[in-house]
Order: sequence, then structure tokens, then C-alpha cells
Amino acid sequence: MSHPRIARIVSFLISGVLTVLAACASVLEPEAPAQVTAVPPLPAAFKTSNLTADPAMVLLGQLTMIGVIVTNTGAQADNGTVTMYFDGRPLKSQNITLAAGESHNVTFPLSSSQNGTHLIQIGESTFTLMVHVVDPNMMGDMGPM
Repeated sequence: MSHPRIARIVSFLISGVLTVLAACASVLEPEAPAQVTAVPPLPAAFKTSNLTADPAMVLLGQLTMIGVIVTNTGAQADNGTVTMYFDGRPLKSQNITLAAGESHNVTFPLSSSQNGTHLIQIGESTFTLMVHVVDPNMMGDMGPM
């Protein structure tokens, strides 16, 4: 046995809920389709490693070969300039082209007319070069003069 008053309350509640749901649905926009954006490849980036001098200790005016490995760590080929600094001043440069992931050994001939310890830098790599007036290996038995 149903009671007419309860039936009217239930009917009223159901119609109210449906009205609220319909109002919410009209306010909400349909979900936008997902957009896929292509990520561009990383640009070329040159990194240096394994800076060496052969020989590492030289006499004034003696030739030494400065070498460094340059690697393109980016995802695109590019060209760039490799610069060797001598005591903080740019001394020599070479232009190179590297494919993505490619490495290349770059060398610079160097002959110093300045005695002492000198800082060689290429990219983020550094090396200390010793330049002597007299061969230090020949001074061992000379004693005081």
C-alpha cells in the first residue's frame, strides 16, 4: 500500500534531481580531444673531454700538440668553433661539423716563448702546460754554480 503523500514527495525529489543533473550537463563542455605536440629534437651541444698535451713539459720554443675530444651530445648535426685559450686569452680556433652523437679529436700545434706554468683551456676542459728555459732532466747533476 502506497501512501499518496509519499508518492508525491518521491516524485518531487526525482524531478528535482533530474532538473539539477540537466542543468549541470548544459554547463559542462564536452571534453576537448587530446592534442599531441611533437617535441623537437635537442639542438646540437658540443662538449669537450680528454684535453692533453704531447709532450706536457716543453722547452721555450719547443712544439707541443694540444689535443681534445669534442662530442656533439645533441640530437642534431651542427657546426661550431673550437677555441684554445692560453692563460685565459683565445689563441687558436678551428671550425668543425659534427653529426648527432659524433666525436672528433681536435689538435692544435703550440710553441710557447713564455717560461713557466700555463693554463690551456678548450671548452670546459683545462690542462697545465710546463714551459722551461732549460731541460729540467739535464739539471740533475749540475750542482750549485
